[in-house]
This record gives sequence, C-alpha cells and structure tokens, in this order.
Amino acid sequence: MQEAIEALCDACRGCCTLVVHPEAGWEKIFDRIQAGQDAEVCFQAGTFSVAKPPVISGKGHLRLVGCGRATKIICSGGESALQFENCASVSISHLCAESGAIARGKPTGQHLNGALSFFNCPVVEVERVVATCPAGTTRMAACLAVRNDVGAPGSARVCQSQFEVGHEQTGILLVNTVRAHIEDNVLRAGATISWQRLVDDLGFRARLRRHLISHISSQPGGGLRNASVNVAGNTVAFRSPASLAATWQPAVAAMGAVVTPRRVGMALRSIADRVLLEEKVPGVSPGILNTIFGPLAERTAATASRLLTAAYLTTREGR
Repeated sequence: MQEAIEALCDACRGCCTLVVHPEAGWEKIFDRIQAGQDAEVCFQAGTFSVAKPPVISGKGHLRLVGCGRATKIICSGGESALQFENCASVSISHLCAESGAIARGKPTGQHLNGALSFFNCPVVEVERVVATCPAGTTRMAACLAVRNDVGAPGSARVCQSQFEVGHEQTGILLVNTVRAHIEDNVLRAGATISWQRLVDDLGFRARLRRHLISHISSQPGGGLRNASVNVAGNTVAFRSPASLAATWQPAVAAMGAVVTPRRVGMALRSIADRVLLEEKVPGVSPGILNTIFGPLAERTAATASRLLTAAYLTTREGR
C-alpha cells in the first residue's frame, strides 16, 4: 500500500522537486531547499496568503511554476509577495503575485520593492505571470523589481505577462541589468485611491496646491501672475485659475490679522489647503474642485507613475 501511495505522489509531482498546497505555513517550503541547491517548486491552484514577504535567499537555480491565474500568491502586509536574494537564477511562470502594502518613511522613488522582487540574482526570467501592486500617493512600489549591485549586473527576461500598476506606482523596475529583454507584456493602471487620502498626504497636497496658487510675490509679474490681493497696503500678486481669481481677496480679509506680505503669502497657501480639503471658504463655491480638477471620478482615476523604468549603469544590451 505504501509503495502505491508513493508512486501516486511521484506521478502527481512530475518534474517538481517540491509541490506547494494553499495552506497555512506554505512559505516554509523554501526552508527545505538547501543553500545553493537547485529546485523546481510547483504551486497548486488556490490562494497562498502570507502576512509578510517570504525571503528566499542563497539558493541555486530555482524554477517556480503555478496553475496560471488559478494560483494566487498574496502578501497582505508587505511590498513583495515573493522576494529572492542572491540566488543563482530564478524563473517564475504561470502564477499571480499581489502585494498589499507600501512601506512608509523611505525616500520617494528609492529602493522600490515589487510584488515580485529579485536582488542580486544574476539571471531572472518572468513569463506568463500577473503581478499587482497597491496604490499610493507617491512612487513607493512596483509590480516587478529586479535590482543588482553595480559590480555584479545581471540579466532579466520578462515576457507575456500582465502588470496591474497601482496609482502613482511603477510597473517594471530594472536596475543594473546587463541584458534586458522585455516583450509582449501588458501594463495598465490598476488600484485607485480616494480623494480624501490624496489630499491628506502633505506632499501630494502641496503638488495640488500649486495648481491653485503659485508664483507668489510682492512684485508684479506681468502675464505670469494673473491675480492679486491687497491687505493693509500690501499687495501680493500670484498665479491662480481664472475661476478662483476673484475669491482670494475676501478669503484673505476674512482671516483678520494679516498685515505683512509674508503673512499674506502664508494666508493664501492656507486658503488653498482649505479649498482642497473642501472646507468652507468665503467666496468659494462648493463645486470649485470639479471646475479645476474635473469630476471626482476623474480626480481619483488610477494613473501609473512609470510603467517601465530601466536604470542601466552597466548596460550592454536592452530590448
């Protein structure tokens, strides 16, 4: 009987070194691969959930294969569903990978991780996968990230895959790849983000504020500045949308003790913030944001920051 069971298992396994089933602790399967060992890991159909990114480090040549869209690897609390470091080569095909969080506190656009991340893996091949990263207010994540040290560039081949890029994020990021082959992929804007979350972010709000008011100066600027306010004999000129040009004077006057050009400039920025936060401002109609930025659906439509970023510091070939 035992021989029959083992024969059945071998038949189901096929060429796979290890077979992974969608159950708690599935990520520990990689602990069974010794340092420098080669392996083919086959994922069965199902959802493979994990709270933090599994880090697969120091292995040999790895091949991971799933059951297409029926295999979903989802990390709810990290930037990567799978993260590989210092492996001889990694080949991934026929599965879905999704990250659910974006790290806070790191500089915008630096050290981006992907739903699939590869660090110092000389050969990376990704084919027929679906990779998804979440939305954010600034560029902090990617769907796929391949990064190598300057002195040890690698190669990357990404083909026939789909990348769902969250708002303001990056689709494919390649850093120090001596040869890059990117072919027949679909990259599109994916996860959206609420308007409230956008304007609550100080950096994003500052970018929006420049659409409402900019080039503030106590000196007239000709055609550059199309609006002005005068408080206690101090005139401050600035650029503003025509629909708002007449509203600044009463709004600043309503703030009271604003007597110097510097304080007038601070007051103008404060009013712009209140408009963005949709607070009540004298002389400003409730629907002004629709006039300037378009309807809410347009303001919150997902827009990828960069679909493909390739930083070739030691490139010999890229296509």
